[in-house]
Amino acid sequence: MRRLRERRDFYVCLETGGRLCTCGRRGCAEMYLSGRAIHKDADAMGIDGPHIFDKYAEGEERHVRFVNTLRQNLRHTLDKIMEISPFDVCIIGGGVADWMGEHFSAIMGDLGYKIIKASLGNSAGMAGAYAHYQKQQKQ
Repeated sequence: MRRLRERRDFYVCLETGGRLCTCGRRGCAEMYLSGRAIHKDADAMGIDGPHIFDKYAEGEERHVRFVNTLRQNLRHTLDKIMEISPFDVCIIGGGVADWMGEHFSAIMGDLGYKIIKASLGNSAGMAGAYAHYQKQQKQ
C-alpha cells in the first residue's frame, strides 16, 4: 500500500472508454463500484436498490446476475491493484459494505483475495479524517 499512498494520481480504470468519472477520466472503478453507481445500475435494470443484497442471498435470478457482475468488477479492480501494489488483505468499508450487511462474506467470498469488512463501516472516512487532524495538531 505504500506505493499507492505515494502516488497521488492513482486510480483504477475498470473499463477503457467507460463511464465519465467526476475526476474527468473515463471508466474509473468508482463509476461501477460505488454506492451511487450500484443504485443507478440497479434502477436502470428495474431492481429494487435497498434490497439488492437480500434478494441476492435469496437466490432471486436478476439480483444474482447483478451482484455477480458487481463481484466480477470488484475482482478485476483488485487484480489491477495487485499488479501495482501487492497486498495480503483487502479491507472494504463504507456504505456499500454496510449495505451488504450479513451477506458481506458470502458476496466477497471466492474472489481469490482475503477480503474483510472494515469494522467502522461507513464511519471509516470520518474516523480517518479525525485521526489525521489529531496527528496534524501534534506536529
